Amino acid sequence: MTTLVITHSFSRPEARLIQLCTRTQMTSDIEREVQDIVSSSLDWMWLARFARRHGVAALLVHHLHRLELGGHIPDQVRDMLWSYGKAVLTHNVQAMGELIRVIEAFDAEGIDAMPIKGPVLANRYYGNLAFRRFVDLDIVVREERVHDALDVLDRMGYELGYERTPDELESAIRGQLGIEMVERERRMVVEVHWALLNRTYNIPLDPPSVWGRVRHLALGDKTVAALSTEDLLLYLCAHGTKHHWAGLKWACDVAEVLRSADIDWDALNRLAQEHHCTRILHLGLALAYRWLDAPVPERVIEAVRDDSGINRLIRQIEDGWLWTDQPLEPEASPRKVAFTLGTRTRVRDNARFFWHNVGLMVGPNKKDRAVVDLPGWLAWAYVVIRPFRVITDWLEADSGEETTIRNEYVDKPIDRRPAAPSSENEQSRGSSSTILVEEAAS
Repeated sequence: MTTLVITHSFSRPEARLIQLCTRTQMTSDIEREVQDIVSSSLDWMWLARFARRHGVAALLVHHLHRLELGGHIPDQVRDMLWSYGKAVLTHNVQAMGELIRVIEAFDAEGIDAMPIKGPVLANRYYGNLAFRRFVDLDIVVREERVHDALDVLDRMGYELGYERTPDELESAIRGQLGIEMVERERRMVVEVHWALLNRTYNIPLDPPSVWGRVRHLALGDKTVAALSTEDLLLYLCAHGTKHHWAGLKWACDVAEVLRSADIDWDALNRLAQEHHCTRILHLGLALAYRWLDAPVPERVIEAVRDDSGINRLIRQIEDGWLWTDQPLEPEASPRKVAFTLGTRTRVRDNARFFWHNVGLMVGPNKKDRAVVDLPGWLAWAYVVIRPFRVITDWLEADSGEETTIRNEYVDKPIDRRPAAPSSENEQSRGSSSTILVEEAAS
């Protein structure tokens, strides 16, 4: 017995309001429902906090303002939401200008550059920089030019976001990880990639093939390379799956592309089959359809109905992560690992991911080194230290203890080094000044 993947309305009115506002365009029926919900009794603190957690507070602000519903919102929350919307637009405009500056610097050195995610989505598919908040500027370059790109950024005043030894940097590049570069004065973060996904997920969106299918679009006054619509959709579905679809923002990205673009569905299905990630594609499409009424072909819906594995994943997302009041557990937690294993159908893909997470469990990383910085000849001792550090992290997550305190409105993760929260922030946790502290990763 499978669950029919049909449009799903969240029962809590605050969650339903967030769901209805997570789109750029509304029908008259949706507008009326929004007005009815807003005029009822709502927990506005909860609503504002979860809109931020899901990365869609900017859309919520837009629709509440457009429909002239501010009078129903408590003054303190309304002022905070309005300020947040203005801050998002200000930041995004500045970030777009910085992105163009970086791409022009790459062009001057003959480095092909393709921006992905935030700015491209906001500009091309959302149609307004105010609608889709982004922090990191993700740029894909060709593998052989990664070091050249990092050198250009270094000359522009950027530095590595995380301290890495030369060997660690090379390992990150080989693993297809994005390399974060930070410009602290401008408060900008550029993440340089040569592949769309790291090797852990074993979704080989072959970089040369991706470059062969690029399209060009206008970004401000500049024309830039961009992913083909089919590559973009597959990437967005893989990216949302990587984050366990715990934020509506990722489903909204998929939905807005589906509404705005001409899609070659045969080519998209072939691409997913070639990379053995049809279930990942179908999961993302199903969530955009189920939560946000995105236009999805009936043949895809039928395929989802026939896949009991997808329906189990949807239930796990909705019951476990989407509206939980608890901080999400670490990436290597058993439940998250089991979810990711459930998104793949090939044993070899799951085996690779499983053993990667075993490595995360036993191998040292920057969090372990932040606890104690051992010299090279004592590196073996991290095997003893790490289990205690991981158990402590899990216990803190279970108890709801926050590990970071973020800026109230536009949270730019400039300083990547771990720092203990101040006692003042500890005392203010849960107050009206911190209702917007959580947001889904970009």
